Amino acid sequence: MNEGADKIRLLGYALVYVLLGALSLSTASVQWNAAAVWVPSGFATGLILAKGRAYWPSVTVGSFAVNLAINIGVGLPLDVAALLAILIAVANTGEALLTAFFIERHAFGQSFLFHTKGVIRFLLLAPVFPPLISVICGVTASSFLVDTRSDGFFEVGLTWYVANAAGILIFTGLTVLALSNRVRTPVAGRPLEAVALFLALCLAIQALCGLYLTERISEWPTPYMIAPLLVWAAFRFGAGGALAAIALVTAGASIGTLNGFVVFPSELPWRSLVYLQIYLAVLAIVTLCVSAAVAEAERIKAELEQRVLARTRTVEQLLDQRETLMVLVAHDLRSPLAGVSNTIEALETSASRGELDMSTLTATLAVIRETCKALMVRISGLISTDGDQRSPSGTQTDDLAAIVRRVLVAHRLPLLHNTLALDMNIAEGLRASYPTEIEHILDTVIDNAIRHSPPAGTIRIGARREDARIVIDVSDEGPGIPAERLAQFMTSDSPVPGASQERSGLGLRLARRYTDWLGGRLTAQNLVPRGARFEFVFPAPEATAAKIGERKAA
Repeated sequence: MNEGADKIRLLGYALVYVLLGALSLSTASVQWNAAAVWVPSGFATGLILAKGRAYWPSVTVGSFAVNLAINIGVGLPLDVAALLAILIAVANTGEALLTAFFIERHAFGQSFLFHTKGVIRFLLLAPVFPPLISVICGVTASSFLVDTRSDGFFEVGLTWYVANAAGILIFTGLTVLALSNRVRTPVAGRPLEAVALFLALCLAIQALCGLYLTERISEWPTPYMIAPLLVWAAFRFGAGGALAAIALVTAGASIGTLNGFVVFPSELPWRSLVYLQIYLAVLAIVTLCVSAAVAEAERIKAELEQRVLARTRTVEQLLDQRETLMVLVAHDLRSPLAGVSNTIEALETSASRGELDMSTLTATLAVIRETCKALMVRISGLISTDGDQRSPSGTQTDDLAAIVRRVLVAHRLPLLHNTLALDMNIAEGLRASYPTEIEHILDTVIDNAIRHSPPAGTIRIGARREDARIVIDVSDEGPGIPAERLAQFMTSDSPVPGASQERSGLGLRLARRYTDWLGGRLTAQNLVPRGARFEFVFPAPEATAAKIGERKAA
């Protein structure tokens, strides 16, 4: 924004202050500058809260202009009128700045209307102490510079104080809501209900103004007719609706009292206006507390709903993850069990032909026994591992070389059957979090390399550390991955259309999906002149522990 636009806005808010001040001073009765209703006190505080302290000149200029005009209007000399207007303008500016400071420092600032603690602190600080600045300065300066009645000092001071305090109570929040772009009252779209509330308020306000049916309801407790409507506004339309209703009631009741229809009778007319302002201030206090409690309840309800949705999504993800893991486990167990079954069938065929000797049988049975033990250990680990360790939140670790050896033991039969060689290069001291999950992912990758390796081929397995990550490479000398299946593996979780489940890469896609959940990455590429290479990257244990700590702290 340029400097010219800022000056125009400052002048515009000063004009609004002048207009509100002129309307308020029309309620003055005990003294020309002691209004019974002083809206500018709330407007000035709300302006500084919503727009910042840089807008204090609008308050000063507006207050000076309206007081200078009223002073000249009652016949004061120009120099006295100007000096008195300056003193009152400085006092009004100080009152607004101090009130805004209290709210910003102790009552949640602009959002004080939506916090019960903020409203209580606002009520205890804002309308109690700051108005004393304006009252003491204004009443004292008026009595010294102008020959006023000494016996009216108390009347003027009390009227001035009540008017400023009620103005802060009623109009500060309304001004903040009107001028602030960051705070919005939570009003739902209820136009018909808003119209009904407005009509009910008009009916009640006309009773306070003495317009219609005054003879029939003269004995009624008309002031108490307003309270249920304000509570209705607070509950259904939030702080904005409640404050707008109070402002409407203030205007109507003040007009009625000035026209002679006294809601709170008193021997002195000025006291009737003071009593009315005190009554309206009490209504504002109750309404602000109710609207703040409603806003807080709505906020807590929204937060609980968000937490429930977040927990529901977490549960759904864990269930989906568990299902994926079970499918992955079933896929992993199928190949070793198929190798055991094929080996037993081969032994039976050799025995029926009389070609089986005891040494071959013993060696083969030893391998079968070792494979079955490895599978039993894996199944036992799944049974004993609780849900937290199966999900990406467990903290147990295991030696990475040991994990690889367990996988190779489970696949020893197909390795022997195809006379495949192993070239392993695993760095020492590498450990992995989530050993159960890592084992299943490696099982799928190594099983894929075994199934696609030609007889007497070589499978290469390497593991290294890169910063806070561990990288495992598994490569084979097979025909490589068809381009369609490679693209499918890297971009989608669905099988290739028209491909059988066995050849559709389901296990690899499940492994890649589970790797993503663990915070890792599983990629594939074809080698030249032939073969395929899979790279499995996952966080090192200390990085995993740090993430778990951050998750718990959050």
